[in-house]
Amino acid sequence: MDRILEGHTVIADVKGYGHGSCPGQNYSHADCVISYRDDRYRCYVICETGSDQGYYQRNYSHEACGRGDSIGSAVDDCRDELRSDDQLTYAAKQALSEAYDDAERNEAEGLEITYGEGE
Repeated sequence: MDRILEGHTVIADVKGYGHGSCPGQNYSHADCVISYRDDRYRCYVICETGSDQGYYQRNYSHEACGRGDSIGSAVDDCRDELRSDDQLTYAAKQALSEAYDDAERNEAEGLEITYGEGE
């Protein structure tokens, strides 16, 4: 992820959205980062599913990236990519929604955050 964000200003970084589980069940998590550079926005999502063995055993992960001239258009582009790949999970929807809200709030307040220190 660090390489993808090189030269970008991060305005939202959300982690671990999705549903938890109990040992023996499946889990689904998603992380989302929204950044900008040169008046263009990028929305990047990593979705992960697997089984809970008392620890998370990842079985599958999927990444999607959307770009646009606004926060909303970048999030919509990312959502469309996930949908076209049949990967728009509940966890991804939660992460996208929370990141969108955070990005709009942080941009309005002029805040920048350090990648990796998201909520």
